[in-house]
Amino acid sequence: MRSLSVADADVKRAKNQLKAQLLQETETGSGLTEALGLEAVLRGSVAPISQVLSLVDGVTTSDVSAVSNRLRSINYKFSLKILIS
Repeated sequence: MRSLSVADADVKRAKNQLKAQLLQETETGSGLTEALGLEAVLRGSVAPISQVLSLVDGVTTSDVSAVSNRLRSINYKFSLKILIS
């Protein structure tokens, strides 16, 4: 199975889109309440938006490529198991 190539520009664009979406969610009372509630339920705590944005900024092209290839590998193995069964 071939590794997936991930471009730096694509990762930068995705990070910018995610950060814009996160900031937009906090612009309304209902959006902020929903975002805070979801984070509290999923993580057990709520991080300041500055910390979340910093975490997004810390994601590298190498990180995205590694996760992408890992997910492709899992999907490939799962598909093979279905075909063999």
